[in-house]
Formats: sequence, structure tokens, C-alpha cells
Amino acid sequence: MTSPEKNLAQQPLSFEGIDIDKLIAVALKAKWWIILIFLACNVTAYLATRWTKNVFESASELKLDIKQDATELGIKTIVEDRNINVVSGEIEQIKSKVFLSRVIDSLDFGVSYYSIGNVLKDEMYKRSPFKVEAQLTNGEIYNIPVVFNFIDSSKYKIRLYGSQEFINGQFGKPIFVNGNQLIITKTAFQNNLDANDFEFIINSKLSLIDYLYKNIKVDPLSFNANTIRIAFQDHNPFKAYDIVNTIDSLYIFYSNEQKNLANHQKINWLNNELLQVEKRMQDYENYFENFTLQNKSSDLNEDLKKTIRAINKVDSQRFELTKRLALLNEVTDDLLKDNMKLTVQHKNFLPDYINQKLEIIQKLKQDRDRLSLAYNENTFAFRQKEKEYTTARDLVFEQLGQLKKEWQKTSLELTARKNKLEKDFVSMPDKNTEFSKNQRFYKLYEEFYLLMMQSKAQFEIAQAGNTPDFKILSTATIPNIPISPQKTLMLAIGFVAGIALNFFFIGFIYLLNNKVTNTGEIERYTNVPLLGVIPAYK
Repeated sequence: MTSPEKNLAQQPLSFEGIDIDKLIAVALKAKWWIILIFLACNVTAYLATRWTKNVFESASELKLDIKQDATELGIKTIVEDRNINVVSGEIEQIKSKVFLSRVIDSLDFGVSYYSIGNVLKDEMYKRSPFKVEAQLTNGEIYNIPVVFNFIDSSKYKIRLYGSQEFINGQFGKPIFVNGNQLIITKTAFQNNLDANDFEFIINSKLSLIDYLYKNIKVDPLSFNANTIRIAFQDHNPFKAYDIVNTIDSLYIFYSNEQKNLANHQKINWLNNELLQVEKRMQDYENYFENFTLQNKSSDLNEDLKKTIRAINKVDSQRFELTKRLALLNEVTDDLLKDNMKLTVQHKNFLPDYINQKLEIIQKLKQDRDRLSLAYNENTFAFRQKEKEYTTARDLVFEQLGQLKKEWQKTSLELTARKNKLEKDFVSMPDKNTEFSKNQRFYKLYEEFYLLMMQSKAQFEIAQAGNTPDFKILSTATIPNIPISPQKTLMLAIGFVAGIALNFFFIGFIYLLNNKVTNTGEIERYTNVPLLGVIPAYK
């Protein structure tokens, strides 16, 4: 074997260009750094698991379904949600901020209470030693941490975050912070106080909605079965449990309300229209009532006929009365002329008492005329008979004059009545036209009213038949094991990270090391046999 071949055989081991001896030498030289990096990674992983707040998740499973019972009554579904069986639509509805606002209204999340530790803050959900009731006049203290400290059993002090000025108060008495009134009272948990300070935050509704929106998870389990999973994550397991339970209970009614929203809006519109139609129909009914009271009838065509007959009757009465007045004047003239001749025609129109008086006058006249043939006008007998005749005639004159006045008065009344009838007759066509028009409108409104009542009944039956049939396949439970941090995984990551960082660290310092560490390197790079080594002494 030649010398070069012998030297190559004596070279130290190497692996694909890596000098194992050099690698070992470099690693041994940096062993303390390697140990430090490994420990740092593992200690960091441990501290991360120790000081990271646990996150708990409470979940439930729902089966979504809607029964359409309205068709059982023979009524078609008025409004049908096209996405009624689409799980994705239900998921978006659950995650909508409108629904989350309903959830907030059902939960007592107005004030959050915390116990402040050295590193972490623990939310004292439903176990706070004090309770805050706020009457806010402005939003200056919304979402701002307020530090709370007990002074003694009856007093406390608070300060806003970032302020060093404390405000002292007494339990149960109002205190004002930036113009907002706070009343702080003690609870049954006051006996379980620890040495930590406390803090509370008055949450705005918008911040609570954002909090729910960020932490809620709604995932489909099966589109065909219409099943979904609702989960909520929070640092407090009881809080997450309450939120999921509230979502489950509220969503059944909320979803049904949304599906019936269109029907509900149409029912409201119909109610408003029905009120307006009822008012108009009431106005028409009042018109018909007043018309009947004023005209004493509701049939103007018949009234028109009656008016014509009444006018004819009045004309006949006026004609008869005029004729009687003419005969009365004739009788009066005959009496004045002392030429009274009582005829059958006179007897027919004159009253009986006047006819009797006229007969008496006529007899007295005849007796007087006979006496005038036998006696002188100056004789007592003749003058006595003349006096009887004159007295009877004057009495009849007076009665005829009274009768004439009565008939003239009656004639005037008949004339006035005729004028009124003619006036009413002239106005009747207009009244009839208006009455008929109002009747047509009333019938139209009546038909419209009945139609809307029928439509309203159909919508209400459809709404009542649209019943939710949601089933809770798996109820929410109080989680005992946090979903994060996963301590075993984090410790394993720290261990693996320590090894990986050391691997890269050793490789890095290996590449940076350009010194000769053994005789093998000299023989390998020079191809010259090494005869010996002179040791160096310090």
C-alpha cells in the first residue's frame, strides 16, 4: 500500500461531507448552550400552559324541521320560505346579529365581574361578592374597567381604569361616576373573599353582540338530516353553558317568527286596512241613518211617487177650496143683496150649522115678506120681524166671514205645502243620485271588507299551522375539560422545539467553525503523510 492510500485509510470517519469528529467536537464545546436552549424551550412551554387561560366549549346538536299544518284545513301555504330546509340558511340566521341581540336581551350580561390576580383575571360569573346596578345617562363608562376594593363591610372604593383617583361609596347607596349613577350592593358570595382586587365592566350591547359573534360556532352535521351543531367557547364553562342553552331555547321561537314574518306583516297591513274600511263603512252607515231620519224614508223612488201623489192631492184640495171660496163669496153677495136662495150646491159645501142658519134666514125673509103685504113697514110686527131677520143675517155674516178666513188660511197652507213638495221634488233626483252612489260604494267596501277578512283568516291559519318541530338531539353540558390550551401537546411541542433548535444551532456553529480540530483534517486536505505532532504547552 502506498503512503497516500495508507493515509486515506487512516482518515477519521465522515458522512456525506460532514466531519463527524468535528461535529462532535463542536457540539461538546457548545454543550452548555445546547442545554440552555433545550431548557428554555421546555420552560417556555410549561409557562405557556401554566399562565394561559383555559378555554371551555359547550355544544348542543339540533335537528331543524318545520311542519306545514295549514294544508290540513284545505288552505295552501300563503308564504313559503324557499330555504326552509336549507341548513346553511338556518346557520346564518343563528349567527345573525339580530338574533344575537335577542340572546343578549335574555341573558344578564350587562355587567361583568373579575378577580384580578398577579397574572390572570378570573371572571366571577354568577359568584361575584358584589352587584352593580347602573342608571346611565351617557356612554362614558361603557366597556371601561372599573377597579373595585372593599374598605370594610359597609364601604368600598372604586376608580376608573387609567385613573389614580378613588371614589368612596357605601353599599346600597347611589354613587355617581362621570354623571352616571351606580348602586353597588353585596351578595351572598361576600364571605368567600380572597386577597385579590376586583374589577367590573359595564358592557355595551354592541360589544356583547360582537363577543357572541366572535365566539359562537355553528356547523352543519348533515344537510340531508337538517342537523347542526351549536358551540360556544369561553373561559368560563358555566357562562358558555348558559349561552348555548339560551340559544337553543330562543332559536325555536325566533326561527318560527322569521318564517312567519311575511304573513305577520300582511296580517298587520290587513288589520290597518280593515280599520280604515270599517271607518268608511261607518261613515256611510251614518249617512244612511241621517238620510232616513231627514227624509223619513230610504226608498227615494217610492218617495218620488208619493210626492207626486201628494202634489196632486194638494192641487185637488186647493181647487176644491177655491171653488168653495167662490161659492162662499156668492152666498155672501146674495145675503148683502137680500136675495138669498139656498140651493143644493150651497148646502153641499157649507157646514150644517150655517145651512141651518141660512134656512132660518130664508124662512124669516119669507115671513117678513108676507108681513110686508099685510102690514106697514112702521108697524111693530113688521119691525120686529125685520129685526129678527137682520140679527140672524148679521150672525150668519159673521160666521161666513170667520169661515172664509179659515178657508183662506187653509188655502195658504196648501200653497206653502205645495211649494215645499215641489222643492223636495226638484231636489229628489240629486238626493237619489247621491244616495245610489253611496249605496254602490258601501256595497263595494262591504265586499272588500269581507274579502280582506277572509284573507286575514287564511294568513292566520297559515301562520298558526307553520309550527316549529325542532329537536334537541344533544343538550348543552357544562364542560369540565378545556379545549385549550392542550397541555400535553404544548409540552411536546416545547420538547420537539428544543431538539429542533439545538439541531439548527449545532449545524450553524458547525458551518461557522473553520479551525483544524485533528490531524486527520491535515492528512485529508494535504495528501502528505503526517510523521508526528509537536505538542503545544502553555
